[in-house]
Amino acid sequence: MTSLRRIPFKCSLKKRMMASDKQKRGNWIKASLSLLNLKEGLSEELNDQAIQFHFNIKQSVAAKCSNAVTSPRCTSCTSKLIKRSKKLTSAGTCWCINCQSNVCNQWLDELIQYHEHLPGPKVAWANCDPTLWASQPWEVAKVFQPVGCEHHRNAEESDVAGLLTLMLDCKFFQKLVSNTQTLRKIKECRNKIMHSATE
Repeated sequence: MTSLRRIPFKCSLKKRMMASDKQKRGNWIKASLSLLNLKEGLSEELNDQAIQFHFNIKQSVAAKCSNAVTSPRCTSCTSKLIKRSKKLTSAGTCWCINCQSNVCNQWLDELIQYHEHLPGPKVAWANCDPTLWASQPWEVAKVFQPVGCEHHRNAEESDVAGLLTLMLDCKFFQKLVSNTQTLRKIKECRNKIMHSATE
């Protein structure tokens, strides 16, 4: 008799677990779609802001590089040349690049002034190509995104985590929100959602 009583309990438990799994999948899908909508909503504005940010830095670099009249540009440096320095540079940072034309040094000094996590190690130099800093706004924005964004050419090609990181790690983009704590919470939720997809 006891075995007969356990069978309905097992069946109802199994049904409840299946219903719970179905609800979790539904919630995961809704949350994922919300993140996609957030990315779409941010993309156009972040592309526009990246152009403005690039323009500002380019003007500042041009003013410092007397050898480059309109478009201070280097054609030989790579992100692998960017190294941590034991001493602070003139801009008060600990990153340097040995650029023959001094153009990349100026770009580097400008970029790191906007980075939220300096002098710490959290800069994704591998994302960017210094030879494109003078001509490609998103090449500059990628410095503030997580590692793995090196092939992205605009906000649409980035994922929402990359866009949120850009807004959190770049002081220029932080002006778009009144409270960066909200962005941090969204990013935490995104990470929980994306890392629970296989559970």
